[in-house]
Amino acid sequence: MVLFMLKPLILFTGPDASGKSTLARLLKHYLERKGLKTKIVRLRGTHTIAYILMKIMRDILKLHGNNLHYYGLMIPEKLIGFWAYIEMLSILPLVINYYYLMRLKYAVVSERSLVDVIVWVLSGVNDNARLTLLHKQLKFLLLLAMRHQKKTFYIVADVYELFLRKPSDKTLVLKMMPYYNAFAKYLELKTINTSRDKPQKCLEALISWLHK
Repeated sequence: MVLFMLKPLILFTGPDASGKSTLARLLKHYLERKGLKTKIVRLRGTHTIAYILMKIMRDILKLHGNNLHYYGLMIPEKLIGFWAYIEMLSILPLVINYYYLMRLKYAVVSERSLVDVIVWVLSGVNDNARLTLLHKQLKFLLLLAMRHQKKTFYIVADVYELFLRKPSDKTLVLKMMPYYNAFAKYLELKTINTSRDKPQKCLEALISWLHK
C-alpha cells in the first residue's frame, strides 16, 4: 500500500554547469503550483561515511594524490574495491530517505542522482580500476539507476558552453563527460540540451515528457 502513496520522483543527471539546478528550481515551482509540496535533493559520491574516511586518509594518514577529483586523495590500489563498497554503503541511506521515505509527503526532484554517484567514483579512480568497479562493486548502484531509468533525465550542454559557464570545472567536465554520455546512451535517458533552448523552453520539454 505504501507504494501507492508515494509522491512523484524526477531525477536529473549530467555534468557540472549543465543547468540542473536552474531546471530543478523551475520544476519545483511548477509542481508546487499544481499543489504538490516539493523538495530538491542531491546525490553525489563521497557522502557521510565515505567523506569521513576520506578526511582520515587524506588529513591524518597523509594519503595525498589525484583520486576523487578536488578532494586530492590517494587510494592505494588494493583498497579501491573496498572504497567502492564504502561509497555504495554511504549513499544507500540517502537513497532510501530521498527516493522513498521523503516521498510519503513530498514530490522529490533529485538534482543529481545515482548516475552522478557512479560517474563520480569511476572518473575519480585510476584507469586500471574502472572496469572492475563497474562490473562488481558499483553494479548494484547501476541496477538501482536502471530501476529509475524512466524518471531520469540527462541534462547536458555543449562542452564549450559548459566551459564558459564554469571555467574552474573544465578538468572535471573533461574527465566526466565520456562517462555521462556512455551511461545516458546505455540507459536510453531522455536528453535536454540547455545550450540550445532557454530554461523555460527546457522546462516545457521536460513537462511534456513527464505527461507521456
